[in-house]
Amino acid sequence: MPWSNPQSCSSCHLNQIIPKQNRRLNGPPEYTNSQQYLSIMSKYLPRKGPAIFSKLGKWAYNMSGFNQYGLHRDDCLYENEDVTEAIRRLPRKLYDERNYRIMRALHLSMTKTILPKEQWTQYEEDVKYLEPYLNEVIKEREERQNWERSQ
Repeated sequence: MPWSNPQSCSSCHLNQIIPKQNRRLNGPPEYTNSQQYLSIMSKYLPRKGPAIFSKLGKWAYNMSGFNQYGLHRDDCLYENEDVTEAIRRLPRKLYDERNYRIMRALHLSMTKTILPKEQWTQYEEDVKYLEPYLNEVIKEREERQNWERSQ
């Protein structure tokens, strides 16, 4: 059985969740003034909560189960090339918080326990921290593809 050995399984969820190498950059770029910094960083503000509140959305969110482990929606995205690049671009603090949530969820899953209900991630409080970075990566990829087609 190919799935009995985790090393032979290329689609194993552990291989997709835990990064194999440290993908950090040397640090943020230097800015000449605070106005320039604010104008650049304003597009990186994460969206808190869902775009549209609904009872069905809240029910589906709670039934998914990842919130019982303290995970955010963006922690559970399938890691394709775009998501991997967006994760690489995360600031150090967000990157460390993401890794902590994932490691805690793996530990809870192995011990077959969940967090106390007070510590569950709430539907209204779920922060889409990866969304601005992912949108930027997708736009860059589409722009690159359009440019390559025009050549």
